[in-house]
Amino acid sequence: MEEEPRKQRELNLVLLGRPGAGKGTFGIKLAALLDVPHISTGDLIREEMKKVSSMSRRIAEVVSKGKLLGDEEVFELLHSRLQAGAARGDKGFILDGFPRTVNQAIVLDKIADVHVAVNFAQEREVLIQKCLGRRVCGECGRVFSMADVSVGDLRMPAIPPPIQCLDKMVTRKDDSEQSIQKRLQVYDEESKPVEDFYRKQGKLVNFDVRGGVSESWPKLLQALNLVEEQQRSSSRTPPPAIPTVWC
Repeated sequence: MEEEPRKQRELNLVLLGRPGAGKGTFGIKLAALLDVPHISTGDLIREEMKKVSSMSRRIAEVVSKGKLLGDEEVFELLHSRLQAGAARGDKGFILDGFPRTVNQAIVLDKIADVHVAVNFAQEREVLIQKCLGRRVCGECGRVFSMADVSVGDLRMPAIPPPIQCLDKMVTRKDDSEQSIQKRLQVYDEESKPVEDFYRKQGKLVNFDVRGGVSESWPKLLQALNLVEEQQRSSSRTPPPAIPTVWC
């Protein structure tokens, strides 16, 4: 007798952590494993900035100062994306970079049921080195780390681009050292309390990123009880290669 196909469970995750901690990298991999969309507010914001609109102008002004976007603008972009996903029949989501404040977390609870909040932790100096070495392909949009990070006993090798992207690497305007330091400060002041918000709900999983992707990925699967999902995924046809990003 054939085994019935396993019904996909709905899983809503939010990814927390300072800028550069690896939310994008692991968010993309988790989304591919769980077959749910990876929603980065940073990507939503950058896409909006490409448009000619009053909102894109407001966003550009805020980003240039190294500040976080206001709740009203963020919710407008996010709500539109979640509605589009629901219409397509998405069975869950991964939110990368949201919520960033306790107020946002409270409002998010009213429109979606967050199951797990993963907090990616990493030393400040490591984050600075990683973000200073971050480069984006101006053609395909993939993100790479050009920095060989070395802090104490921690070593994280560079993630160089393929040859077709090598001469198209650009640095984001918000990846200057001054802007990075400002974003880290803003996170500690405004976003770190979100960790306590989910800790009190019993939904917080702290994950200390102490190595590269290949080393940290199996440990993350264990922390989230997703080893079986990885085994089932590995038994199926391998998915297309996932671009590796760090921030």
